[in-house]
Amino acid sequence: MEPVIQWVGGKKRLLNTLKLFTDKGFNNYHEVFLVGGCLLFNLLPENTISVEKNVNIYKIYENIKLNHLQIIKDLEVLEKNYHDLPDKEARKKYYLDKRDKFNKLNYDTKESGLEKTILLLFMNKTCFNALYRENSKGLFNVPFGNGRDCNICNKEKITKLHEYLNKPDIKIINSDFEYIMDYVKENDIVYIDPPYYPLNKSSFTTYTNDGFTIKDNDRLISFIKKLCDKKVKVILSNSNNQYYKDKLNFLKIYELSISRTLNCKKEDRQKKLCEIIVTNIDISGNYEISNKNNIDLKKGDNLDIEKFGKHLYFTFNNKKIDKLNDKMINVIYNNRDKFEIFIDEVKNSENISIRINAL
Repeated sequence: MEPVIQWVGGKKRLLNTLKLFTDKGFNNYHEVFLVGGCLLFNLLPENTISVEKNVNIYKIYENIKLNHLQIIKDLEVLEKNYHDLPDKEARKKYYLDKRDKFNKLNYDTKESGLEKTILLLFMNKTCFNALYRENSKGLFNVPFGNGRDCNICNKEKITKLHEYLNKPDIKIINSDFEYIMDYVKENDIVYIDPPYYPLNKSSFTTYTNDGFTIKDNDRLISFIKKLCDKKVKVILSNSNNQYYKDKLNFLKIYELSISRTLNCKKEDRQKKLCEIIVTNIDISGNYEISNKNNIDLKKGDNLDIEKFGKHLYFTFNNKKIDKLNDKMINVIYNNRDKFEIFIDEVKNSENISIRINAL
């Protein structure tokens, strides 16, 4: 299931990479800093307590759980009105009017709160880069987007989300990340995707008016250590910063490449090792690959990874064996010095089992 809301910093591009870790198994799944919930709604666990501090984002889930038909009906009206406007300037004025109305509404009544959610869903599709930003007064201040036609009301996504949120053991809570500490147990998994630690003064790293301060980062680091003490499985996403690397150096740290549309400079959008995953999950294991080129291999042979054209391959003596799958590329190739790879079993002339050990 795909998220209902788009999100700058959403994990769609990293989904396969993250699943390399979740595939190792867990009991219950929890997510803090939920926002779009890309990983949660891909895994669709039967049990979760997940947390979102931003009340406007949280209310999207609460209202879809309770009032999805009204949301669909009103969003379809907004979508038609928007698409019927004659030009970009008219659409911009329409957007700004809705933004002003959104900022004047509150959650004091069911009607007001529901309308506020509907307007936020509309703006999420029509604002600049699906960005969410509040000013110091807590007012949504993202400018208008490109003005093109877009799918504002995805009835199927909203309906599927409504059905999932109404399962008995699916809980989304409006609270700080520390809320879940009393509920997590050994072998549960917690995915943590906080506002990223800033790499420079212009880095956009928060989506609430009160920000995510250095004290909050320190609280989060302490929270992660406590989770590890409880033998909870942890996955943290963050910018490739030395602060978290130093504070969490007792965990496994993998550098990742990914492009982000929020960066203003085109050259800064190119793939580079700009993010990290920090985890206590050992992804060592056996993986099945093909040996269609019938290279002479035996148990214990050490393999390497090399690039041929646009693709990455497991190789032996510079000879191609098989392509890396999408899950492996970002972690294993970009952090090659942190893994050993060797033949574990030659099953037949075309199928072999390789062992990948995290060092």
